[in-house]
Amino acid sequence: MLLQCDFVWVQFYNNPSCEIGSRGFEDSVKQWSRALGQSTMATKPKLYLGVPAWSEAGSSAYGTIGGAKGMEGVVRGVERMGLGNFGGVMFWE
Repeated sequence: MLLQCDFVWVQFYNNPSCEIGSRGFEDSVKQWSRALGQSTMATKPKLYLGVPAWSEAGSSAYGTIGGAKGMEGVVRGVERMGLGNFGGVMFWE
């Protein structure tokens, strides 16, 4: 059923093994991208990074992000992965 979605917002915080700043973050993003790329829909689903908008939403990931400039760096890093289905960022308060 996941592959029937137009957009998928994945929470990349409050999960130490794949949250932003962890060693598994990049691999997790790539794995989500590959899974969504296997959709049989004519237009493939877009992947959005779900990130904390402030420290109380996800303190360890937000500590890595550290604000707007840090989030810009995270996005640039994901863009460098060359994922054709990366749609952007979703902030959670």
